[in-house]
Amino acid sequence: MSRFQLFTLDNSYLSYCILADLFYVSSGLGRQTVELHITDFASGNMCAILGLLANQLEAIGSELSITSNRYPVVRTLVGNGFLRQHKREHTSREDNRAISYRKLRPADSKYFDLLFAQDLASAHAAAGSPMGDDLLLAIRLSAAELFANTQQHSQATWVHSCGLFFPEKGRFEFTLADDGIGIHSSLGGELSTPENHSDWLLEALRQGATSREKIAGGIGLPLIHQLLRLNLGKLQMVSGRGFLHWDTSGFQLATLPHPLPGTVITLQLNSLDSTRYSRLLQKFLKAQ
Repeated sequence: MSRFQLFTLDNSYLSYCILADLFYVSSGLGRQTVELHITDFASGNMCAILGLLANQLEAIGSELSITSNRYPVVRTLVGNGFLRQHKREHTSREDNRAISYRKLRPADSKYFDLLFAQDLASAHAAAGSPMGDDLLLAIRLSAAELFANTQQHSQATWVHSCGLFFPEKGRFEFTLADDGIGIHSSLGGELSTPENHSDWLLEALRQGATSREKIAGGIGLPLIHQLLRLNLGKLQMVSGRGFLHWDTSGFQLATLPHPLPGTVITLQLNSLDSTRYSRLLQKFLKAQ
């Protein structure tokens, strides 16, 4: 058994570095149980990448075991249904503020859109968030665009997603992780190197960037970025060894010690925002 410890599982660069170490070391040790012990805090949206890593380790005959001695951590993993799907346990979904953990095929986009809309509506009501209808619709369209990207760009087999309202912090977070070839390979191709993976993440946000030939596209991520700018939100993107973080202070690019499979994208939004986004919504709908 290999054992890794993480004090806080969140969207930080440090968390991704430890998860990259876990995947790199575990992938080279053959069949075994890999234990990730979370000692302090787990953000529910990060169950998307836990599901991704569990799937990847399962493919080589290993098992990811997630443990914690803190009830709030266990409650988070139970609350969004992650343990029910990951360990096939009959645990109930306890946290109505959560966007349930889902593991779907890229072809299941319409099913994802329906489930996400239902979860978002119920979680929004349970959290008592003053978030306006325009922003709720923009979040739905953003999540749908991220999922559609896995169909069109990633060559993925599975897509993992989940999210959570933090009403006490006025925040909503949603993460989508796929096991595809990664943004760095999709856009960069032979030009992609471990040292420039973050540059390709930045390129993906450029208006008109697309990995598809003779197909209009590449406008989804720039529109999502525009939404986050207006909302004063945050964005994290991880692919290969690339790490990108954006907030109102600007971009931060970094290189992970080892590559992570696929692509992971996290949207963090200000849930206290009641702004009308009618013009931006028109752009979203036109791009569908």
